[in-house]
Amino acid sequence: MRGLASWAKDSPEGTPITTRLQGSGDTAVLEVHNAGDPIPADLLPRLFQPMQRGAPGMDRTTRSVGLGLYIVRHIVDAHGGSIDVTSTPEQGTTFTVRLPREATGR
Repeated sequence: MRGLASWAKDSPEGTPITTRLQGSGDTAVLEVHNAGDPIPADLLPRLFQPMQRGAPGMDRTTRSVGLGLYIVRHIVDAHGGSIDVTSTPEQGTTFTVRLPREATGR
């Protein structure tokens, strides 16, 4: 992904990016969703690896090298959590972060 600003640009006009934060038992869950074009299915398995981008090419406004989600995954992992993404033409794209409410001692 090229960052939230670019993600907003790729979302259809008038379609908001929505966020939801909720707690369930011992877990906090953050979801970020948009209804833009889906992330290509062949990219989803490697999206959180370094040097991967949600869209091909690079221009002066994006300048992404594909490290953002790689870094996010490591931060989430360091806190004992998980991050997942679903992306379909019908449902849009949702990133879901789950974090324990208590320190894991890691």
